[in-house]
Amino acid sequence: MTEQRALAGSRPTSGSAVDALGHARHRGPRCGDRRGSTDPADDGVRATRGTGRIVAGDTVLIHAAAGGVGTVAAQLARALGADGVLGTVGSLEKISYAEQSGYDSVFLREGFSGRVREFTGRRGVNLVLDPVGGPVRAESIELLAPFGRLAAFGVLLRS
Repeated sequence: MTEQRALAGSRPTSGSAVDALGHARHRGPRCGDRRGSTDPADDGVRATRGTGRIVAGDTVLIHAAAGGVGTVAAQLARALGADGVLGTVGSLEKISYAEQSGYDSVFLREGFSGRVREFTGRRGVNLVLDPVGGPVRAESIELLAPFGRLAAFGVLLRS
């Protein structure tokens, strides 16, 4: 998959994380389906529950927090019991929009690692959802707590 499939600002039809979870469970492609999805709800569920294996008590960092997958993933992380839901965005204008999805904190992508370390008391995050890639992914790996996970999706080949 070499292009990002989620559309910024898209939302599940009825608007709740629980509805998105049910929608993806019953209608979305299976996790092993290489065709992917054009539905941010499906992608968000696979990233949080499937690949990310989110569990209650996790601290989650979601890049592209104001995008379609980011808005759904934050709601799902919260519904699945995440203790901390952090997001990054590429511009100041996107912060207030992303905050409406249930994030505890949303940071500008530039310089995010220091803010995440501060928020977590330097212990790191349990899960990173990363559609951005490149240097952001490398920085994110350094933020993982012991046994932490990184779920990469979207543009996977960005350098």
